[in-house]
Amino acid sequence: MLSLRSDGSGVNGTSERASKAAWSADGRSVLTTQLDEHWVPSALLRLDVDLDGGGSRTVWSPPAIEGLGIGSVEDWSRDGARVLCVEVFPDHGLRVLDLGTGESKNLGDFEESSGRWLPDGRRALVRVSSQLFLVDVETLEQKLLLEKGSNT
Repeated sequence: MLSLRSDGSGVNGTSERASKAAWSADGRSVLTTQLDEHWVPSALLRLDVDLDGGGSRTVWSPPAIEGLGIGSVEDWSRDGARVLCVEVFPDHGLRVLDLGTGESKNLGDFEESSGRWLPDGRRALVRVSSQLFLVDVETLEQKLLLEKGSNT
């Protein structure tokens, strides 16, 4: 069992292994990837946090993510319906995962990337090395915002 405060501090360890985590918009839950004894992603782990800092454990494993190796959860949408996550196998890249249906969509050829939702829930800011992209998660249209070495 993990114990943590709603500000993310005071995490007390367990034998559970988890990767990078994302807070829900309401600050009541944390979503992360559970790792097995070989540090291989095995399930999504949600911790519901009470105001005193206690956490209870819920494991999600939607059918569509079985076999999809989610290495880390980057960001959780404000409506709680989708997450941006990094897939580590069978492919590498940034994906959008629908928590209700388990369906996922690759956002493009973004290896070694991270992402954050924009407040509109339709677009994501994606960092790849020293570049920043704005990506429409429905149409997959990409716009380069900042290129390595650019001062403008």
